[in-house]
Amino acid sequence: MKEIIEVSRIVLEQAGGSALQYSPTEGFAPLRRWIAHRMNERQGTSFDEDNILITHGSQQSLDLSGKVFLDEGDVVLCESPTYLAAITAFRAYGVRFVSVPTDDDGMKMDELERLLEKTQSVKAVYVIPNFKNPTGHAPLGLVIKTFV
Repeated sequence: MKEIIEVSRIVLEQAGGSALQYSPTEGFAPLRRWIAHRMNERQGTSFDEDNILITHGSQQSLDLSGKVFLDEGDVVLCESPTYLAAITAFRAYGVRFVSVPTDDDGMKMDELERLLEKTQSVKAVYVIPNFKNPTGHAPLGLVIKTFV
């Protein structure tokens, strides 16, 4: 908590006017440059800030993922139950959802395998590896695995 308070103080003192404004759609340029530099240094990539997009929450990420990966008629396999906002975001792209039964550990792998074998046009498997919104089993995280 102390570090967050200190960083907030520094940001507000040094760039308060711009820090409290809406940022560019693609995200704060100095942060995008820093992320690109870090990735290049640690992973041997050759990105610059124009290759980095910072989203403003999970809804924007879900929507952008849908725009990039999903087409009308595609199938998205998802946990049952799953995060309602993901359904809302992906539904805009004309996809069909097929529920994969879950237990306390998440998707039942045998059911997922069966559905992957028998379901046509599967483009993505949407899973929530922890927290399990809406059931609530641990800290939030999400993974979208796509099949092209």
